[in-house]
Amino acid sequence: MKKLVLLVCCLLCVCSQSDQSALNKKELGLAAAYLTIIRLQEEIAPGNPVYQDSLDARLARIGFDKEQFETSVQSLQANPERWETFYEYILGKIEQKEKSAEGNPPDIENFTR
Repeated sequence: MKKLVLLVCCLLCVCSQSDQSALNKKELGLAAAYLTIIRLQEEIAPGNPVYQDSLDARLARIGFDKEQFETSVQSLQANPERWETFYEYILGKIEQKEKSAEGNPPDIENFTR
């Protein structure tokens, strides 16, 4: 019984780390940039004049510029297996964010202001 419990714990640890270990360090940086862009688009419409400046500043904080980001995405898309892993990671992060937002009730004080 103890061996079974130990095996289950080990499997849970491995499975919980699989999302992050599926991406290498460079891909994790690209994922951070990708998610930053998605969040920015939720805040500011891409057609808004402020959007490009905000995009440039946020990408720079992560260590990217627009050209590096686009080149990295194109490079990753050239390998369908890696792109699928990357895309699944991004979707997982978006789903995580949505679930955490659902679990938090709205702040009524700020909502009415």
